[in-house]
Amino acid sequence: MLRNYLTITFRTLRQHPGYTAINVTGLAVGMAACLLIGLFVRSEWTFDAFHAKSDRIVRAWVHEQYEDREFLNTITPLPLGPRLDARFPEVEAHVRLDARTDLVRRGDTQFRERIHQAEATFFDVFDFPLVQGNPATALDQPGSIVLTEAIAQKYFGDANPMGRQLQIRDGDAVQSFTVTGVAEAPPVNSSIQFEMIAPFRAELFGDRARSSWFNVYVETYVLLREGASIEALQEKLPAMVKDAIGEEEVARSNFTVGLQPITDIHLNTELPAGLEPTSDPTYSYILAGIALLVLLIACINFMTLSVGRSAERAQEVGVRKVMGADRLQLMRQFWGEAFVTTGLALGASLALARIALPFFNDLAGRALAFDLGKGMLLVLGGLLLVVGVVAGGYPAAVLSSLQPTDVLKGRLRISDRSALRRALVAVQFALSIFLLASLFVMTQQLGYLQSKNLGFDKEQVVTVPTTGSFAEGLRTAELIRNELMGQPGIVEVGASAFTPDRPWMTVEYADGQGGFYTYRANLVTHDYVEAMGIEMVAGRVFATLSGLAILIACLGLFGLAALAARQRTREIGIRKALGASVHGLVALLSKEFLMLVGIALVLGAPVAYWGMQQWLQDFAYRIDVGPFTFVVTAIVALVIAGGSVSY
Repeated sequence: MLRNYLTITFRTLRQHPGYTAINVTGLAVGMAACLLIGLFVRSEWTFDAFHAKSDRIVRAWVHEQYEDREFLNTITPLPLGPRLDARFPEVEAHVRLDARTDLVRRGDTQFRERIHQAEATFFDVFDFPLVQGNPATALDQPGSIVLTEAIAQKYFGDANPMGRQLQIRDGDAVQSFTVTGVAEAPPVNSSIQFEMIAPFRAELFGDRARSSWFNVYVETYVLLREGASIEALQEKLPAMVKDAIGEEEVARSNFTVGLQPITDIHLNTELPAGLEPTSDPTYSYILAGIALLVLLIACINFMTLSVGRSAERAQEVGVRKVMGADRLQLMRQFWGEAFVTTGLALGASLALARIALPFFNDLAGRALAFDLGKGMLLVLGGLLLVVGVVAGGYPAAVLSSLQPTDVLKGRLRISDRSALRRALVAVQFALSIFLLASLFVMTQQLGYLQSKNLGFDKEQVVTVPTTGSFAEGLRTAELIRNELMGQPGIVEVGASAFTPDRPWMTVEYADGQGGFYTYRANLVTHDYVEAMGIEMVAGRVFATLSGLAILIACLGLFGLAALAARQRTREIGIRKALGASVHGLVALLSKEFLMLVGIALVLGAPVAYWGMQQWLQDFAYRIDVGPFTFVVTAIVALVIAGGSVSY
């Protein structure tokens, strides 16, 4: 029986190659988009879950509240980690983590690199495997350093880096470090991203920094013992703070220490980012919703085309029922066709997704990869099952319900104008228009941000990095300035310790009332402000789917229009015999579909307007969503739909 079903299924698909191609293409594009977006969303939702002890790892944060100002930081004071470790038996280990950028040299090879400092417990707390070296001792000695495989290749080529040395500039001094380990690169879904890790040295921060609770310098991670409760430990922290800074300071600053599970870091926007950026979970939900919408559009496409062909399959159904086939057997037949079509589309979607993955990674800023393990196989099986059931269920029910007496006596009435089918088409295009209008608004907003005046002239500025110490950099900058000033096209030359996107220098400030604070700052020369075109607010210058969704929907309209033309062949012939023109017939066949697109515009545009208004609330600088966006959306949708139908 199964063999018979498959034989009929493949014969039917071969006999209608155009219909098969439209269905397979629509489902393949929808599933490919779903797979790619699913990879990204999965990486977002599983951040830091790869650590075996992730349920016991927390990151500390500190909060200060004064009358006129508030400070909330996930960069914490230096004494916090050791104090937590020493005071609470629930704490198994702590790790303080810092990052800086400095010059790294081996022989004549030198680059500016980002270097992390971490305590010796780093590889005990976190699961970052070493391909060479002992994780238990890799950071024990002050002069040791652990490199990722990529950095080891960069400085040592194919030679074994273990035991070899690198010179790293620390201020005006140069220190030698011995390679004691080579680590795998951190996973893309890790809140800790490193290339080089050296042992943590608190003495580099100075006496005041090592003792002050109002200076923040490092991320502090804590590993709790098994069975320890984060909530219970959190309740004990106010007493620790009171003992550390005194009851008077607690009352003045409302100083609070909190704990955050490591798996909560990446998608929590209530706390500021630490050494690595975080992500707004809203975007993950939006992307997941888009993936489901595109897949739903593809399923609706399949359903409407299948039901549209019901008149052509009617005689087949009638004959099968007369020969003894029951409704359940017919449903199995049509469901089998749906699953075979979905299987073909799934194979095509994998190929499409693999081809598009490099471009998607560039867009997403990730290094995502397809892993055909148990998880991915379950996802693919789930897609096949869900799409096959959803897309094939309604057509199977409709086609198997046809009565043989009505079919064979010519009394079959399956109207192309059925309310349900028109509703499906309208919903399909409404979803597409919602995505298209949202795409236009997002594009306008991002374009606005790119062209917005950021307070300095970013278009006409060229950055020239210098090497060496800060003093050497200043001398180099002065030489460059002397050479360039007066040259045609050069307005001003200035120098800064950091580029505008990373002013990471720490400035300490005492308010005269016992408070001591830390701020991020940049060191610049007197001509830097003019060189950057910065406008001073106060003070003075120093003195001297959617496209994919539309594609799938239009494939459906194209197929429905072709079926309508075939089913109305006699009517068209009579109309032509009576003098109807080609343009008139095209208008006749297109009228209903374009009306459905119009209804979809009325349904989709308001939802898109509301959704985009909510999205824009998160931007300090934002565009106004006016009628122009929806006029353009309407024109694009009608032109594409009209072209698909009239062809």
